[in-house]
Amino acid sequence: METVVRGLREEGFIRPGIEVDIDALRGFLAPYVEPTQVEEFTFSRQWLQHQAATVADLRPTNVVRQLNLPPSYVLIHRVHAAGVGVLCQLGTTARFRDEVIRWIPGFADTPGQDPQHEPVPAI
Repeated sequence: METVVRGLREEGFIRPGIEVDIDALRGFLAPYVEPTQVEEFTFSRQWLQHQAATVADLRPTNVVRQLNLPPSYVLIHRVHAAGVGVLCQLGTTARFRDEVIRWIPGFADTPGQDPQHEPVPAI
């Protein structure tokens, strides 16, 4: 998780001087990798409603309030969110893990082991 936090800092998602709760951050990021943690994943309206409620929680302890969306990521974030919304509206079930492994080199690599048979690293 230290590598994730370092990458988020380098890209500007966590501003200098901001300390985030690692467990809360892990919980916030979990939906981004959840479809890759299982052989098949079904996007649903209920799943999306739960994710939206989590992000919309305005309590000061919500890790979302500590994060920053750098301007260079706004467009990709909107495209991603719209795509997920369509998948949820359609109730899409697919092998997303296979697609991520196919299109993102190194996503599931474990040194010295076959990436096709290794679980995706947990955040």
